[in-house]
Amino acid sequence: AMVSVYSRPDPELLQKSMQTVWSCKYHGDEALQLVSAKSIQSVVAMIPHRPTLQSGVVEDRFFLLEKPGLGLVTVDEEVEDEADGDE
Repeated sequence: AMVSVYSRPDPELLQKSMQTVWSCKYHGDEALQLVSAKSIQSVVAMIPHRPTLQSGVVEDRFFLLEKPGLGLVTVDEEVEDEADGDE
């Protein structure tokens, strides 16, 4: 599998967000790596954003989102269960 390695999260944003916003820099094609598909433990999304850092600098960065789409699956299942109960 091909994966992209991002920078470590910005320490200020990570600390201010109580360890919830992992804002990283994208390193482009130079950071692409091949790994064994069997070694993948989870899939995450890296969502683009442009935070203003404490220094006043605005940067193109990406924040980590775990389990993208999982909430939608849960909502769909609940709607289907409710529809089955009406019959």
